[in-house]
Amino acid sequence: MNYLEIANDDKDKEIMREIVNMDFDVALSELQIENFILNDIEYPTAYGKHIQTKTELKKRVNELIDLYYEIKEDDIRIRQKARAKEAEEQSSQFNNGSFLSAELIQLEIEKITLRMESRKKRASSVLKELKIFYSIYNENPEFHEMSEEEAFPYDAEQWAQKTMNMPQVFEERYGAMYMTKALGKKTYDKYLEMRKEKLGLLPREIFNIKQLKGA
Repeated sequence: MNYLEIANDDKDKEIMREIVNMDFDVALSELQIENFILNDIEYPTAYGKHIQTKTELKKRVNELIDLYYEIKEDDIRIRQKARAKEAEEQSSQFNNGSFLSAELIQLEIEKITLRMESRKKRASSVLKELKIFYSIYNENPEFHEMSEEEAFPYDAEQWAQKTMNMPQVFEERYGAMYMTKALGKKTYDKYLEMRKEKLGLLPREIFNIKQLKGA
């Protein structure tokens, strides 16, 4: 491990070596996925969790495909540079030249090798997450082949409940028209009255009042 030479003290080198060799599992656990990714606030219905699960599956399978090609490219580059190093060493030997170019190629090989190993570990973590999401995806087979018409009421319910979980966020972001559609006029009017009484005005409402006073 030539990169350990960055540390002068042997104890420091040993610490670096130990950390490099640690097999950190950086993959999200099932508990983390179910409670923090597919949480009940952002995805309050089974259908909402299902839709987000499909997004997470696509994201991870695409990352795995990208990692596959990157690892293959790294492997080719390592073999290319190994041949270049061999040719450089032979040329230097015959011409009584310096081996510095060969040493530089060797450093490049080491860097690519470390990068490739890091990508392999990342692929292992992504695959672990993929299997968890795939298991969750198969918990609701009734959602797999629904038409747009069949999915609409589930989607509407998901967004209505999500809006009720974070009404200030959705009202600030999407406005009164969306809130009326999501919650119904009666429910939104009741919420609006309570929000103004308990929490006050939204920033844009305050801004509009200042504009009116300025006028």
